[in-house]
Amino acid sequence: MKVKVSYTMEYDDVPNLVSELFEDCTRRLREHGKQPFNNNSLERFVQGVKKIQEDLSLIHDQLEDCVSLTSGFEAHKSRPSAPEEMKEPDIVFPSNEELLDESD
Repeated sequence: MKVKVSYTMEYDDVPNLVSELFEDCTRRLREHGKQPFNNNSLERFVQGVKKIQEDLSLIHDQLEDCVSLTSGFEAHKSRPSAPEEMKEPDIVFPSNEELLDESD
């Protein structure tokens, strides 16, 4: 059974996560490519092919996750950075003398 899992991590660690997931997918694909055809036990062969098909479905979904994670990472990276916290403007209040000055 497949499940979707999410968890929190640092933004800069996303490429490493994608790399690990991608390497795991390619390793499993290579392993599946090494499976020999066994005509002495067709039933065992069919069971093996079904397991490969199930894993290929999972690999497909995980590769889609790699694309999604990479796209999100790149989109965030290319976004203009958020403006720094807005600084309060310096407000200068006139002194009491200036307020009371009636020379104007």
